Amino acid sequence: MLGLEYSASRGIHQYSISNLNPLASGVAFLGQDPTVVDPLTRMNQQYSNINFRGSNGDSYYHGLNVRLQSNNFRKYGVALTANYTWSHTIT
Repeated sequence: MLGLEYSASRGIHQYSISNLNPLASGVAFLGQDPTVVDPLTRMNQQYSNINFRGSNGDSYYHGLNVRLQSNNFRKYGVALTANYTWSHTIT
């Protein structure tokens, strides 16, 4: 017996977290000259990391399973089962 099975799922509006005050954001967002200021400066020097929690995460999953099964192979009573799964996920 040969079997092919496919499964997929998609998640939308999942929990996400992002840092609003990363290192070097002061140079990029405030337009500061990196030769004059410390390149590891933050946009808001008063705080280290500012985490923002949201619901804009997405996820995708695709999976394919190939199954080969044989019972009583060539009338010797040997059972053979083989599975192979290929899957891919993006989050």
